[in-house]
Amino acid sequence: MDSLTPEEKQLAIVMHIFFYVFLIAGFFFMLFPGLTFDGLNLASQKLFPSLPLLPASPEKYWLVLAFSFMMTITALSYMAKQDIATRKGYIIPILVSKLSTTVAGLLVFLFYFRAFAHLANSLVDFSIFLIILTLYRKAKASEPKGKHA
Repeated sequence: MDSLTPEEKQLAIVMHIFFYVFLIAGFFFMLFPGLTFDGLNLASQKLFPSLPLLPASPEKYWLVLAFSFMMTITALSYMAKQDIATRKGYIIPILVSKLSTTVAGLLVFLFYFRAFAHLANSLVDFSIFLIILTLYRKAKASEPKGKHA
């Protein structure tokens, strides 16, 4: 890590943190989906009592896909942080995924079902997107000339 620019070091640290965030969140979603729904609905009742609550879903089809998604971005975060100087490209799919969930959650909230959970998902993922994008761009700009990642 000594040959990294300060911006690359900062990006590596953040990707290390998000590796654990995505890993823990993915397993939490998979193992405790009811708590996730209950927590979001409780927050909705406290913050936005006029919004409808997110109904519980007995089927697990989408849960399995969400878990797969979380494990994929966990793996990408791990791979990027291992050698951030040459593996910054692994961050691009993470950015795509976070922007996709941001837009999709917002569209569902606006045009399908105005549950707080959809808005919260968009706000959280957009925040993650902005953090990673900002640090990624700074790290790319700090690369020595002729170095491509």
